[in-house]
Amino acid sequence: MARAEIKIDYDPELDAGYLALSPEQESIKQIPLNEDIIVDYGVNGEIVGIEILNLSQKTPVLIHPDEPEITPN
Repeated sequence: MARAEIKIDYDPELDAGYLALSPEQESIKQIPLNEDIIVDYGVNGEIVGIEILNLSQKTPVLIHPDEPEITPN
């Protein structure tokens, strides 16, 4: 079975993360799921990447490990 390569990037200036699910595939269409999550699709309709904006607001422990963990009420 072939192993899938996933590439993860974070841009601290833009506070945006990108999961490249198929790094060798070009994105030809982007569809926003909400104001902060955008899904990229390839030529055959497959998901090739996911962009997450304002990432530090969603994952403060991962982006800012020195800050206390936020627990749900």
